[in-house]
Amino acid sequence: MNRLATIAILHKDGTLTSVRVYQDVDPEYLGKTLIEFYSNQEKVEKLLKGGDLVKVEKLLTKCKYSSGDTVGDLVDCKPKTYRDLLVFYDSNMGECDHLYICRLGKWYCFDCNR
Repeated sequence: MNRLATIAILHKDGTLTSVRVYQDVDPEYLGKTLIEFYSNQEKVEKLLKGGDLVKVEKLLTKCKYSSGDTVGDLVDCKPKTYRDLLVFYDSNMGECDHLYICRLGKWYCFDCNR
């Protein structure tokens, strides 16, 4: 079974920027990695700048980004921007297993299967 997560940053103006993650998306790995190694806005922005990720690693330089043909038939791997949380939730809730949102350096995780 394929697993999928969306990670996003909530900006001060209420907009969000997000990317998808395709491997090791459970809180035990991805959540822990985000909290321990991507705990400030600058690091999160750098992580998301590269677009969709195959896997998030402890070091930004080791992260594996999707390139359109790396994972399935991905076409648009660039970060997506949403005008507010409601639009973000509506666009992602049925699409992935977990949503991770960073707000002011603190991570929040939502299980989309409950």
